[in-house]
Amino acid sequence: KTLVVTLVGWFGASILAGLVGVVSSLIPPAPQIILIILTVALFTAGRRIETWRTWLENVGVRSLISIHLLRFVGVYFLYLHSIDVLPYQFAIPAGCGDIAVAVGAGVLLFALRAESASYSRSLL
Repeated sequence: KTLVVTLVGWFGASILAGLVGVVSSLIPPAPQIILIILTVALFTAGRRIETWRTWLENVGVRSLISIHLLRFVGVYFLYLHSIDVLPYQFAIPAGCGDIAVAVGAGVLLFALRAESASYSRSLL
């Protein structure tokens, strides 16, 4: 229950920050610093908060990586730019970055599958 409340609160705060313009007013390197702080906070929570740690242990690495396959949405960003709906400054970096992460996630999932297959063969 605590985890769900935390995640819903985090999502709500993110939406609110975007709606009131906090995110769009950030000047580099502020966004990168915020991402580093949030990443460190998540790793720390994963080690110190029992509910979060238990959830992470039960969800599995493949599931966490699979979420990033959704980032193929970058293709849509590129399409929207091609019909002049999204500006170049957003569509190209975001679209290409998302596609690169999605491809990386696919390669990693394939590698994990191959590794687990060879591991199970070695048990026979």
